[in-house]
Amino acid sequence: MKRIVFGFVWFVVFYLSLCIIAGTIAGGIAGVLDPVNAQAAGAAAGALIVQKYIVLIFLGSMLGAVLGTLYGLLPGTKKGPDKKIFKNILSHEPD
Repeated sequence: MKRIVFGFVWFVVFYLSLCIIAGTIAGGIAGVLDPVNAQAAGAAAGALIVQKYIVLIFLGSMLGAVLGTLYGLLPGTKKGPDKKIFKNILSHEPD
């Protein structure tokens, strides 16, 4: 259950990060190209790029979170230690 929750958290982190990065890059470029109206142009370009590529951002975030969770690559998604091994270790009497 913990892995599923962390997988969802990582999906949200990836999704928001990709939206912010795409919007920032597009907004920065638009602001440089139109220095007089930089703030308005940047905001419009950032919103447009995220709207245009929202499906790719969503699918990329989902794919990264699912694969990272399944393989235990993301923090909080590693499989716990094998409990059978600990039972065997703890059940043996010291020499």
